[in-house]
Formats: sequence, structure tokens, C-alpha cells
Amino acid sequence: MSQGNLKNSALEYAQMGWQVIPLHNPIDGRCSCGKSDCGSVGKHPRTPHGLKDATKDLAIIENWWTRWPEANIGVCTGRASGLVALDVDPRHQGNESLYEVVEKYRDLPNTVESKTGGGGKHIFFRRPSREAHVGNKANLGDWPGLDVRADGGYVVAPPSLHASGGTYQWEPFFAPGEAELAPTPEWLLKLIEGKKGKQDTGEPTPKDNSIPEGNRNDALFRVACSMRHKGMGKEAIQAALKAENQEKCNPPLPESEVEGVVESAMKYDPDSDEGKQAPEKQKKIYTASFEGLVDVVEDQGATAFLVKTEGALTIQPKVEIDGQIYDPPPKNELMWLLPRATEVIKHFQVLAPAKELDGALYEDLLAYHRSISELPSEGHYHLISAWVMHTYLLEAFQYSPILCFFAVPERGKTRTGKGITYVVFRGIHVESLREANLLRYANDQKATLFFDVKNFWKKAEANQSEDVILLRFEKGAKVARVLYPDKGAFKDMKHFEVFGPTLIGTNENVHRILDTRSIQITMPDSGKVFEREVTPEAALELKERLLAFRARHLGHDLPQVEKVARARLGDILKPLHQVIRLAKPEYEPQFMDLVKQIQAEKLVDKGETYEGQIVRAILSLDSQLENGVLAVKAVTETFNEERSEREHLTPNRVGRMLQGMGFHRGRVSNGAAGIIWDQNLIQRLKETYGV
Repeated sequence: MSQGNLKNSALEYAQMGWQVIPLHNPIDGRCSCGKSDCGSVGKHPRTPHGLKDATKDLAIIENWWTRWPEANIGVCTGRASGLVALDVDPRHQGNESLYEVVEKYRDLPNTVESKTGGGGKHIFFRRPSREAHVGNKANLGDWPGLDVRADGGYVVAPPSLHASGGTYQWEPFFAPGEAELAPTPEWLLKLIEGKKGKQDTGEPTPKDNSIPEGNRNDALFRVACSMRHKGMGKEAIQAALKAENQEKCNPPLPESEVEGVVESAMKYDPDSDEGKQAPEKQKKIYTASFEGLVDVVEDQGATAFLVKTEGALTIQPKVEIDGQIYDPPPKNELMWLLPRATEVIKHFQVLAPAKELDGALYEDLLAYHRSISELPSEGHYHLISAWVMHTYLLEAFQYSPILCFFAVPERGKTRTGKGITYVVFRGIHVESLREANLLRYANDQKATLFFDVKNFWKKAEANQSEDVILLRFEKGAKVARVLYPDKGAFKDMKHFEVFGPTLIGTNENVHRILDTRSIQITMPDSGKVFEREVTPEAALELKERLLAFRARHLGHDLPQVEKVARARLGDILKPLHQVIRLAKPEYEPQFMDLVKQIQAEKLVDKGETYEGQIVRAILSLDSQLENGVLAVKAVTETFNEERSEREHLTPNRVGRMLQGMGFHRGRVSNGAAGIIWDQNLIQRLKETYGV
């Protein structure tokens, strides 16, 4: 898709079946229409009849842009081109609104997308073929900064020029021809039609006086608050609510949950505004993380908290934290198969020493991974088993090593990654790198993420989510996003916690910075046939035993170990070493053998970096020292030998790299730049880069 030539782009759009229209263009910030007070600079049609003139006729389009070569391009939406465009304007809180939309509906598919010249974006969908009108809409569903362009509308298309001086551009990997138009999501169509509130949720309409699933807690809470306001006591309210539950709730709630509703209602002063307010305004507040939480679990078909208190496990439908009542997230909002509360408690209550239970669990994890994947060595099964167990004790660790499965297609990366994902703590299989999704999974759900994405790093850059990926390996890491620009300083940003276990499956090597935070596993060409199915259900019992393992050790100190490798590699391997010493210390020798192998591979990789090759160049030039100073030019020339001219580095760049490696600057006899020869530093660099 053309990104630079206006005429060629307009012709391409027409050949794709999109109707186009020439628009005025900005000239030094003013509109080519000549009106000093133009309120739509570079955005309104040039032709006499506006959108009525829009066409797919190539001859007419050729004539238009020959006459007006600088004209911006308008692409008609709706029936004219089969498009629905979602316009995101960050100046009016569009980014914040888009994040909230994604959180609510969980459905924003990959599709064609462009950046607007003003810093916003256009997200394009395929218009439904139905005859019904799909209209334009401002402030979609009362979300500011989100507008829809459909029947009778148009958008400014790349590579048009914005009044600010910026240009409209297609997003890499999401340009027409590279990405397919996704169908317009149903939630978006409903909002365009003006349907709001419960019509958006898909909840069943109550029949007669019955209270359907999904409304039961709120309805009973309303009744309890009303009784409380009338002066009824706790026992009377509880008896009445249990009767109401049996008579009207379909199906009835567990009695323990009804009792929890009563407890919540009793916390309100009956004469306060809180006690009187309508329950529809008392919105549930969800959480999936607090001290003592083992996990969100399934209990009698609903979500509940499994909490460790004084060494015992209890199932709680709600929790109170600092005076605020929190609910577990609804089941349909969580993307992993929930462990069954009763099964986790059963495994937790097994009468056997923790060391014996942990060791048996570790052995079963080894057997599980051997039955579904072929890995490069036996040590890698220990690596993965320890990695799975570390996800259940993440609070105890400062680092979490990123596992990167790399190979050409059809080497078992996806199968292996899924197998791990189904047994880890809150595992999610991710095929999209949309920033809003990743922030929600990391900050709200504290999930383990498996990125199964071809050309992983390129797509991370295209989605501007590199910082989220890079920072996931270290506790305390946060990323900031400007979501509320209109609120001013100190109120316009939100900080998201992104620390969490990460798996990557990719066909291309990852970025060198990511590589320092990861352990790369190159998948072998396997001839094995694996009979075992890789499904969440097949892994559920292991997952429940792992959750009991978490419960056993939650809040306890883990075995201390020395770093098994230098620098960051030692940091990221430490949690796995601690898990092995905790669960199966007799396997430490196998783990140490794998560590040596990983170190050797890392050294080979480091030796091939520019820095490693510069160290080699320096070592070959000790005879050219002048009073303890080596010329940067000599290092540069040696580095550039046997490289094509296109690959040459300049002396300035090499000088900056040498300074970054720790060398102090000096001068040789002719006054040229040099570095002071530091034998101790050079020895350390030889070890660091495996030279």
C-alpha cells in the first residue's frame, strides 16, 4: 500500500472498491479553501457536490489529482465502500475511552488501522451486508473521543497531510493488503444503533418475578438494604433473604453467598446515603489480587476467592479490604480454566510431608512435559518444570526469566507453549499484541502470558508495546500511559504494573535487549508422535495440585541459593534454582549442567555482537599503542575489515560504543581520538563477551 504518493494511493483505494473524494489540504496551517476561519482545515471536499461526487472511476480520480496533486484523500465509509471506521481522538479522551471499551466488551479484533495526522487513529471494519442503515455516531455510547463513520460519512486517509504538519499513515502490519478487514463487532453495531446498558450485556430478560443468573447478588443486596433501612435486624434479614433466594433466584445462590450479601448490607448505616442509594448505583468492585489470596477459583459454578488464613484454606464469595467490599471477577472475564475450589482444598489437606508432595508434583510435571513436547535436552524439561512452579510463587521473586521458543515453523513451539500455559498460574495464550489488552492482563489479572506470534518483535514495535514486554521480567516494573490529557499535570497519567511470567513463540530471533532477559530454547526437529492431548481440561488436575503447592508455601521463606551465573543471567535463573532446591534438590546437578550450556550459548551470541567484535579488534592492536593510548580510528578500521561498505561503522560511533563499554578517552600523538588501554577492563570484557 502506498504511503507517500497521494494520486497513487487514491487510485489504489478505488481499485480496492473504496469510493474516494479529493479534499482540501493544509498550507502552512491554513486551509487551501482560502477561508481564514475554516473550521475543518484540510478535511472538507474540494468538488462542488461534496460526497455526491465520490467515485471509484480511475479516470476521474486521475484527473482530480492531476489538477490538485496536493489534495488530501477522503475515503467514503458505509455502503459506498463497505467500511465502518472507528475514529479515536486522544484530545477528547479517546485513548481512555478505547481502553474502557476493550475492558467492557473484550472484542477488538485485529483489522486495518491507520494513524491520523493529529495523533489519533482510525480502526476500519467490514460493514455488515444487511440492508439496515448503519449511521454515523459521535461520542459512541457516551464514550468521549470515540466517533463512528459509516453510511453517508468519510474519513481522511493516508498519506494526507494534517493541519499540525503530521501525516496520516497506515499502521505497520495493519495496512490494507497486509491485514484483512474484520467484521464490525456486534457491540459496536449495538452502540451505533443507540442500545445501551443491559441490552449490551446479552443478559436474559427476567420472566415474571424470577431473578436470572447474573442479577442475583444485586437484587438480593437491594432487598437487604431496604430491610436494613426499615430497621430490621441481621437475623430477620438473613431469613427473609434465604426465602427470597429460594423462591425467585434462578438458580438459587449457595446459602453461604446469601449470608455474604447480608454481611455486606449490614455494613451500611441505614440512615446514610449509602444505605439508601439504589443498588444499581452500588457497582461491584472486582479484584484478583490481595494478600493471602491463593487464587480465584470455581465454587458451585460461580467464581470465589480461595484464601489462606492462619494455615487453613477458606472459600469466600467476597472480601473486605480497608472497608471496601470486593467481588471476584466474573467467570466469563477470565481467560483460563478456573481450578475447582474443593479439589484444591483436597490436595492441600493430604496428610504427607510438604517435601514429599512437592517432589511428587515436580516428577509429574517432568512426565507431563515429556509426554507433549520434544525439547533440546533432558535439562530443558527440568528448566520448564521449575519455571511452571515458579509462576505459583511469584510474590517471592524479584525476577522472572522470559522463556523464548525459537524455530522455523512446525517445530512444536505452539504445542509446547500451550502445554505450559495450561498448567501455569493464570495462563493466557495471546496472539495479539494490542497494548490495551496486555496492560489489562498484566495489571488487573496478574496473568502468565504466552505470546504465540510470528515476527514477534516487529509486531511489538508496531503496537508500541515493547516497554510492556521488556519490563515484565522484573518486580516493581511499571509503565505509564497518558489516558486523561484533559485532566492536567499529575492527573493525566495512569501507571500499570506489568511484572509477570512470560513465554514467547516466534520464527525470528528476538531483540538483543529482550534476549538479555530471556532464556532461548531452539526447538529440535522432532520425529516423535505425541498421543497426549494438549487441552486445559487434560491439565486441570496438575493445575489444582500446583495451586495446593502455592497454598502450602504462600507467605513462607524459600531456600536461599547463590547466583549460578554472572550479571543478569544469574538474576533470572535464581528463582528456578530456588524452586528446584525446594521441590527436588537431588536434581540440582542436572540444572547446573543446563546453566553451563546456557552460559556458553549466551557467550557465543555476545561474541557476535558489535561489542564482542570490537573487543576482538582491540586485542589484535596492542602493538599499536602510543604511550598507553590506542587510536579509535585503528579500532574502527580493524572492525570494518571484511565488511561491505554498507556495513561499515564510523569512528564516531565506535568511539561512543567504546566509551559505553567503560574505556576512558585519550589522544594519540597526532591529536586524534583514542582510548586509554586498561588491562583489567579488557580482561573483564574478554570474559563478558567470550573472546
